[in-house]
Amino acid sequence: MKAGFQDKTLDTRSSNGRDDVLLTELRFLDTDGTLYRVPPEADTDGGSTPRIVWLIPGFEPTGQHWFDWILHDGGYRGTLEVWRDGAWVPACLSRLQCDRLLDRSLTIRGMGRFKRAAVYGVLQAEGGRYYQKP
Repeated sequence: MKAGFQDKTLDTRSSNGRDDVLLTELRFLDTDGTLYRVPPEADTDGGSTPRIVWLIPGFEPTGQHWFDWILHDGGYRGTLEVWRDGAWVPACLSRLQCDRLLDRSLTIRGMGRFKRAAVYGVLQAEGGRYYQKP
């Protein structure tokens, strides 16, 4: 399998047009061979970016990098799982590990270095308010 998202489509439902609940899983193969998934019933708000930056391609909450934002939300919200010894188990990633996982997924999906640096900088400044310790 090639590193990156293993699913090409995703089914969700939303009651307010902004917050979504996954109806299907989202799987991501990391560059080191680790397989992650955000399971069905996990919630996400996509990219937690201010409306003003939604005009910049790649920063929309449900746009081109929606899968990346969902992966990161899974890590921050404690719903991310890892395939280990034949079963899905909680990934229990630190905030730094979640942020680095997002950076790798954005790299695989083609986001340029400048935009990734901007995303990472915002996460370092603001992410602590949203991260839930495992």
